[in-house]
Amino acid sequence: MTEMPADQDAVHIHVRKDVEHSRAYIDQLYSNDPQKCFQAVSELKFAVIGSVREKGSIIEQGVVVRLLQILRAQEFDLILKTEVATVLNSLAKGLPEHASALVQAGLLPVLWEQLEACGGGGGANAYTSMVLCCLRSVYRQGCAPPPPAWDHKLLTTLIQHGYHPPSNQECVANILAHACKVSRTCEQQQQLVEAGGADLVACMLCSPVSRVQLPALHCLAAMCYNNERVSSIIATKSYGGKAVPDLLVGLMARDRPCDMQLAAATALTFLHRAGALSADDPKVIFKTLQCLVRMCRRDREIWERVEAANTLAYLTEVSTELQRTAAMTDHLIHIMNDYLKDTPTAGASAPQGISVSPISCRQYDNPSTWPDLMLEAALKVYASLGANDEDIRQRVINTEGLMNTIVGALSAACPPIQLAAVRCLHSLSRSVHTLRTTFQASILHHLGTDQIFRLLSDTDVHILMKTLGLLRNLLSTKAHIDQIMQSHGKEIMQAIILILEGEHSAEVKEQALCILANIADGDMAKSAIMSNEDVLKKLMNYMVIPNVKLQIAATFCISNLIWNVEEGAAERQNKLREMGVYKLLQNLMTTTDTGLFDKVKTALQQFL
Repeated sequence: MTEMPADQDAVHIHVRKDVEHSRAYIDQLYSNDPQKCFQAVSELKFAVIGSVREKGSIIEQGVVVRLLQILRAQEFDLILKTEVATVLNSLAKGLPEHASALVQAGLLPVLWEQLEACGGGGGANAYTSMVLCCLRSVYRQGCAPPPPAWDHKLLTTLIQHGYHPPSNQECVANILAHACKVSRTCEQQQQLVEAGGADLVACMLCSPVSRVQLPALHCLAAMCYNNERVSSIIATKSYGGKAVPDLLVGLMARDRPCDMQLAAATALTFLHRAGALSADDPKVIFKTLQCLVRMCRRDREIWERVEAANTLAYLTEVSTELQRTAAMTDHLIHIMNDYLKDTPTAGASAPQGISVSPISCRQYDNPSTWPDLMLEAALKVYASLGANDEDIRQRVINTEGLMNTIVGALSAACPPIQLAAVRCLHSLSRSVHTLRTTFQASILHHLGTDQIFRLLSDTDVHILMKTLGLLRNLLSTKAHIDQIMQSHGKEIMQAIILILEGEHSAEVKEQALCILANIADGDMAKSAIMSNEDVLKKLMNYMVIPNVKLQIAATFCISNLIWNVEEGAAERQNKLREMGVYKLLQNLMTTTDTGLFDKVKTALQQFL
């Protein structure tokens, strides 16, 4: 047998000794002798700190269960428990799968239990601080659910620990920020405010430590998102004599770190969209909007540009005033065109310290995905800018190569890009001037009916709704209705029938009925409905369905079909009378809904 070389033999002996030593202190870990147990935990601490391999090995050996037992044991003192919490914190800082293994082993309930046992005094004892550090490390890995049922007592205790010292504040701010991002339901947002979260965040915004301020901003944004009640409460909170919105403006100053400016602008955006701040508030229209546009420039990091553009699209989505101001600010329309052209340079790497956005959880660790993220963000901005103003729509439509880009995006394998493209088309198709010129023919020529009907069968309800809205806008004038129905009537009717028969929400079916009502307004297009008894029977069914919006849409369609000043009205009325439509309308006159009553009355007046 060939002998092992001397150096390899030495390595082998060294490894064997390490294993034997590891087994020795792990065996001592299970001792009931506090001194032996403390020594074992100390050796374990030095073994795992800085070593990903050791962290994985310790977890695989099932040591975590014993560490949790020590935390719960009455006979062990806080000094030992602090060492144990330090080891668990180190393990949680390893790979995400290490943190997940800790969660599966039951770490979180034990930590919350220990935090409650420490009381809510917010003291600076080492054990409490290390428990908070461990909770922070687990939540930052993104593998932990929010605190169980957002228990009021537990939340109150956590929040009380967040007032001092700065190390505890940083931990609590991160725990709340990451927990909020995981859940962000109205109920949990409200529970967090009731437990004192809004007051704590106001305090944290005034901290001199940026590591406290930044997660506090993320927590604030998550609490405000799409929640009118919580946002109205937060907007009235103050600290040090300054209201929260004013504190946020200060954190958007140019001398602040870029990620802090962006987080503050996001929080103000969410406050505005939840109704706590008006669109003409200087903090919104001048400070927030200007900050977001500034963050879209080419000299910013990719992740900042994408996050800023997405937030800007959300900020301006419904306000004409904000859309007009944004369109005039810093050549924004041209800046968005740069988004469509920018590609990552060879050898590009993820931004330093950022792999996942702390605001939206988008992934930025793969440069090959950046063009898609830029495209999606730009299309959202274009959609918002062109939502209400005709002049802005024209400027957007005239952007070089945009229509081809939108059409290409509709075929993307990425659903968010598809949705952004449909949103953009839907927004631009609201232009009466554009529909009368070339837009209606650029859309159908470039898209083709196959693409439109593929989108109409998409399982994503947002894509479906925006596509229906686009089709409804295209079928909005008599000339275009007849022209489109002459070329594509069969396919359009098939798509609408499938939607009316399918398991869709009332909102989706209302859009389909509104498209039918537009078709019924055409001169020749009426025949596509009148010649299809199946569709007529569906309209009659929707006239009596217990949903007022669907009844109004179906009745409006009938009204357009029988309009008595149009050619062939008498024949259409006779057919519908024979089918029982006139009787249905008479029965609907008893409705208590004024909108439906007016539509029914108008329809009945058309019968000769």
